[in-house]
Amino acid sequence: MSRFAIFVLLATVLVVLQTQVNGQDVPPCPENEEFTLCGRACESTCSDPKRSMMCLGCAHGDPTCKCKDGYVRKGDACVSPDQC
Repeated sequence: MSRFAIFVLLATVLVVLQTQVNGQDVPPCPENEEFTLCGRACESTCSDPKRSMMCLGCAHGDPTCKCKDGYVRKGDACVSPDQC
């Protein structure tokens, strides 16, 4: 097989794996959130925008939606820090 065909095959597999978790489709996330396999343990919040706890790598937790970079959790929503 040519290198290009192998590359296309691997890219296709990665796309399929990224859009499924344990055989289920990735759920849609609310505004300003993205799906993660790592849980929310290291997520910034209005009360702790700089994340005082040290977070390295993937935190343990159930797959869920988390705030995108640049947003913090305020209750059930992800907002920009100036909306806290």
